[in-house]
Amino acid sequence: MLEELEKECQLQNINFTKKNNHIRCFAHIINLSAQSALISLKANCLESEIETLQNEVTSSVVSKVIIYVFFKFFKFLN
Repeated sequence: MLEELEKECQLQNINFTKKNNHIRCFAHIINLSAQSALISLKANCLESEIETLQNEVTSSVVSKVIIYVFFKFFKFLN
């Protein structure tokens, strides 16, 4: 996952490498961020719609969404 993040950051001219910018507990941080985002989305969605979406999403799509969210957050901090 960090390899994909590194590639995306390079495309956006952001200085981030998986070796030099290793983030301890990266998966845990992403999980907490995703849970927080889902909580805010739940306020605007019906519970059944969320369950349907969760059942249909594959791990590949989830990884891409997480990378996108992290990229946007990282760019926001800079």
